[in-house]
Amino acid sequence: MKKINWIIIAIIILIIGFFSIEWIRKSFWEELLFLYEEKENQDVGLFKWDEYKLLEVIDWDTIRVLNWSWEILSVRMVGIDAPERYTKRYWYIECFWKEAEKYLKTLLDGVEYIQIKTDETQWKYDKYERLLWYLFLSWENINQKMITDGYAREYTYNLPYKYQSDFQKSEQYAKENQLWLWSSKTCNWERIELAE
Repeated sequence: MKKINWIIIAIIILIIGFFSIEWIRKSFWEELLFLYEEKENQDVGLFKWDEYKLLEVIDWDTIRVLNWSWEILSVRMVGIDAPERYTKRYWYIECFWKEAEKYLKTLLDGVEYIQIKTDETQWKYDKYERLLWYLFLSWENINQKMITDGYAREYTYNLPYKYQSDFQKSEQYAKENQLWLWSSKTCNWERIELAE
């Protein structure tokens, strides 16, 4: 009799365990689906949100990220132009490039994941095969912040983009307040040509 009672108890425990595991599994997938749908609801018209692992800041307007397919991607920030440092591509240096690069690195210091927003009014890639995206951190547009704080200027490459007028206003603000690049104490985008 005792053996039968223990068998019945064991069967009940197994049944409860099975349904508990099934409930946990179902809850997990429902939560994942909810998070996915919540992310989908963040899409606004032509613009799509996503989050990527930040690998490194390459320079003043380019970062490298890792997507969810484990691909490493180079990202060029849409709508900004920051001072260039020497490369064989340009053969000149623009003053203040170190400060602009350092500022972007400071903004993204300690950041593990960065929010990305695409803009379908723009080409997907630039001529150097970098993805053209907006960077957001805690819902703040980092592209625009670089301009507002005086570390970059507004830049329209070919086609008008979603935030163009906002970026232009940010540049005007930085100029009027003589912030960093626009300060009379800095070089105002001076270029130093380099010998080949």
